[in-house]
Amino acid sequence: MAAEQEKTLVALELAALTSWLNPAQAFTVIKRQPEQSMNSGPSISQTIRQRGIYRLNITLQAASGNPQQQHFVFLVGIPVTKIMVMIAMVLVLVIGEKDFNKRV
Repeated sequence: MAAEQEKTLVALELAALTSWLNPAQAFTVIKRQPEQSMNSGPSISQTIRQRGIYRLNITLQAASGNPQQQHFVFLVGIPVTKIMVMIAMVLVLVIGEKDFNKRV
């Protein structure tokens, strides 16, 4: 298992959402970490001061196979909890209004 990890390379890339209109070029890379061995404990560090939607791209390249990619999208500075509460309140009001209209 350790020999397999030594041969596996990891590339990390941090990108920010910059375009809603063009999905193919929606994210712009803001930091790219060169390929590193899995044993070296690859990492990427970036201070993000601007709110927005970001994506971390992880690429694993094993010596014996095709590259594998994983994408993690996350929000910075956006109050997700408040947004979810507002959505829930709107749904309750809409459902409650429909139910009230059926009774009347």
